[in-house]
Amino acid sequence: NVGLATGKTFDRSVLEDVTQYLTDQYFARGKYGVKIDSHVEEETGNRVKIKIEIKEGARAKIRQINLVGATRFPQKEILQTLELKTPNWLSWYRQDDRYSRESLQGDLEKIRNYYMDRGYANFQLASTQVAIAPEKEDIFITVNIDEGQVYKVSQIKLAGTFVVPQAQLEQLLLIRPGQTFNRKLITSSQELMQNRMGRDGYAFAKVEPVPTADNANHTVALTFFIDPGNRVYVRNISFAGANRINDEVLRREMRQLEGGWLSNTSLERSKQRIQRLPYVKSVEFETTPVAGSPDLVDVSYKIEEGPASQLSGGIGYSETYTNPYTNIDNLQRTISVSYSDVTQFVSSSSNFSSRTLTFGPTWAYPIAETMYLRAGAAFESSQLLTNQLGSALQAQQWVQQNGHPYNRIAHDDQTNNEYVFYGSNFKSVELVTGWDWDTRNRTLFADRGMRHSLSFSATVPGSDVKYWIGNYTFLRYVPVYRALTLSFLAGVDYGAPLGSTTAIPPYRQFFGGGPDSVRSFRESRLGPKDQFGNPYGGNLRIVSQNELILPMPSKWAQTARVSAFFDVGNVFQTGSKLKFYGPDTFTQDYYRFSAKDLKRSVGLAVQWLAPLGLFRFSFGVPLNAKRAIGAQTWGDETEGFQFSVGNAF
Repeated sequence: NVGLATGKTFDRSVLEDVTQYLTDQYFARGKYGVKIDSHVEEETGNRVKIKIEIKEGARAKIRQINLVGATRFPQKEILQTLELKTPNWLSWYRQDDRYSRESLQGDLEKIRNYYMDRGYANFQLASTQVAIAPEKEDIFITVNIDEGQVYKVSQIKLAGTFVVPQAQLEQLLLIRPGQTFNRKLITSSQELMQNRMGRDGYAFAKVEPVPTADNANHTVALTFFIDPGNRVYVRNISFAGANRINDEVLRREMRQLEGGWLSNTSLERSKQRIQRLPYVKSVEFETTPVAGSPDLVDVSYKIEEGPASQLSGGIGYSETYTNPYTNIDNLQRTISVSYSDVTQFVSSSSNFSSRTLTFGPTWAYPIAETMYLRAGAAFESSQLLTNQLGSALQAQQWVQQNGHPYNRIAHDDQTNNEYVFYGSNFKSVELVTGWDWDTRNRTLFADRGMRHSLSFSATVPGSDVKYWIGNYTFLRYVPVYRALTLSFLAGVDYGAPLGSTTAIPPYRQFFGGGPDSVRSFRESRLGPKDQFGNPYGGNLRIVSQNELILPMPSKWAQTARVSAFFDVGNVFQTGSKLKFYGPDTFTQDYYRFSAKDLKRSVGLAVQWLAPLGLFRFSFGVPLNAKRAIGAQTWGDETEGFQFSVGNAF
């Protein structure tokens, strides 16, 4: 590009330019001890051979950062906010001890913001010196500052052209007269007003805060000058990078429409909805002005697709039809039919066999962009069968006391023994209602937002078996420091019988332990156990999963996650006539709720989105596992390492 290439005319000044360019590049990367020598050898045929020797040397590191004039705040507190740091135990990963001009300029602005966010409106950066040690491996940075005085806000005014009622804009002001001057609050107020006008199509509105200082009284009068510009409309919306996703799928998630005015809120909401689709890894958008039309823009969404497949398996039949996009008044209707035939006579759970046919409609109505109400009904016809010798006593009691009980006798010709099976047939109609509120920025690997899910179901009078079940789940992601995020998940599930029904059906019991509840305890084996030590389940489950999500390199951030976890939870049996016994079959064991019986565990967890689905690994330590007491009570079963595959979406 600069004329130094094989076959071109040799120019020594060009060679010097190349040498200087290489030197600048090494300097920009902190290698100030680099030595670059160029050699020119003449050859026959009026030609030359050029040889450039480079000795890179060691990368210079920041040994000291001094703030001269900083007396109001501890230097250590200010230096913690900077990107550049002296060598520390994480520098090998963060590379924050490497000097660069760009990073220094950014840190100087952070120092300015630090003071201005605390009232020092006349703060000044006097000078900055960067010194390199003779061996060119150590760098010393000195910043001279003038802190100034703390200022108060004396007056706030809005001026300019108002396309939004002035009262609405004034409500967005985060700073008030009498408060300490705060640059962050001023900037946030500026952005809020711009976004408010952007909702009405003034996407390029400008709000300019102009401070007027009274140095004698140490006060500042603020005037926000408003220039809304022209209302902007969208000409075309396009999608790039979506090779495996149909255009229709993406467009039905759009809240910004072609031909409508450009709304920043609609653009962001559309991005979030697309980002929450399965197999979408990340989404970004940009607006491009249309040449010759100052009030038109084109919008382009750049989509990075994630893995396009996952592996799952199972045997059964279910039919569900939902069309959430073409119903009148946004009402979503789902009609489902399912049939299950489950035999648990050979399993690690309490033994019983069940056949269930379920069908019914469900309606969902959006009361807000991220909030839905659900209501529906389901008819259920069930048959439950237990084994006299191998089934839980609780299941045998339930089928003999609920629904339409019956007995069957099976004869074994080889042993000439007879076996009794206790069963029950019952039909019920169940009414279901629910509420969902989901503001997460993506479905998988979210790091912002929250989700509430509340559901309630109950059988109607006239059903053979009567009971009700309630479920509530709360999930929230909270950014705490830089790339660290806290995740809080809490869930409560409860069911109770109604009328003459003695307990909720065995197959509607709740189970705990494992990756989805309390890690480091064996999956589904917390809580009540039958006479064989197998989990029977309970009618109350309490779960809390708390995670500190650790930062990941950007190229892995959407496909892997590492976190430290603290889990709490257990399963209990309350308010029913069921009785449980220890291994000796006559010592009664109680599983009533008690806070001291909530199991706890800590450890590390890894999630990895592979082409076959979501792999989840955890290694933890149970903190209060219960030990078995002789033949009187069952103990908790623990697992230090656990993994699961699936449940990606």
